[in-house]
Amino acid sequence: MLDEILPDVALDQLQTVLGDYEFEGYAVIEVKPQLGGLWTIVARKNAANGAPQTPTSNDAVQPETPQQGQQTPAPQQTPAPQQTPAPQQTPAPQQAPAPQQAGAPMKLGPRGERLIKAFESCFKAAGGGKFHAYLDAVGVPTIGWGHTNHLGRQFDMGAVWTQAECDAEFRSDMAVFEGHVRKLVKVPLNQSQFDALVSFAYNCGNGNLAKSTLLKKVNSQDFSGAQQEFGKWVKAGGKTLNGLVRRRKYEARLFGGADDLTYPP
Repeated sequence: MLDEILPDVALDQLQTVLGDYEFEGYAVIEVKPQLGGLWTIVARKNAANGAPQTPTSNDAVQPETPQQGQQTPAPQQTPAPQQTPAPQQTPAPQQAPAPQQAGAPMKLGPRGERLIKAFESCFKAAGGGKFHAYLDAVGVPTIGWGHTNHLGRQFDMGAVWTQAECDAEFRSDMAVFEGHVRKLVKVPLNQSQFDALVSFAYNCGNGNLAKSTLLKKVNSQDFSGAQQEFGKWVKAGGKTLNGLVRRRKYEARLFGGADDLTYPP
């Protein structure tokens, strides 16, 4: 008998190839899975499809000469090999998600958003779910979730925004500062680290983040040292502000992965 081996059969071709072998009178000996979702088929030719019945030189056997008066036993027929059933499709194992790479489009997560909104509350309620513009601690016109005229939608001190307008501008502002952090940071970050840096950049400015020792330590992957740098950024207008002291403390804790953050009212 001669074996015919057909390697590298794709799964979507497997049933067709097995059917062709059966139609042509081959006996399928083995169906073996390979890497990459491929299969190898081993089939055996038989007399029905014209294969030679004489053994090849590699498996030739010398027949025994029967002794005088001894009958030669009738040759036993070799049973036909059982056809191997077609394999069922096995779902490919799920691969673990790849780690976040530097520059990948990370976005602010729920914990980061909660931190920022805890310190950038919509002040100066006008009633009916609307909010007035106001001056922040150092006299900067502000409205909604800490939005200023430094970017995005412009307003004057007489502006009154709905909650939906405040929320929409917050999302627009976050997209800008997410982009700043992704551009400035050159190493992989986890979600908590990214969120803390977006909060810092939104409050202190991306220019201050760009020139900070905090960023240098992040990019050298000295994350423990970077966590200590948040507490140095607590002054505005030359004065230490208690609100900034609290905010930097919570940003540092978030950067370090703390999961029990409860913000003061």
